Amino acid sequence: MGVHKLEIELSDELMQAVDRLSIERRSSPSDVVVATLADHLPSAKQQAEPTIAQRLAALERINKMVDALGSNRSEEDIDRQVREFRADRTYD
Repeated sequence: MGVHKLEIELSDELMQAVDRLSIERRSSPSDVVVATLADHLPSAKQQAEPTIAQRLAALERINKMVDALGSNRSEEDIDRQVREFRADRTYD
């Protein structure tokens, strides 16, 4: 894992908040920004690919939704089903 530089622009208010925290924590403004980002960005674990079990459960939910529509589906029913399918990508 490398270290990278990032140049950003902050408003006066944000910079003042960073300065206050860096004084309180006795650390550099850069360290405050990095720590804040680390605390608020999703971790690699949260971004991991869904498990096979999660994918199978999602597929089962999709199959149930399709079965519930029956064979004589209208174009509106099909479009609604596609929208529901696209919205269900969380694998929860």
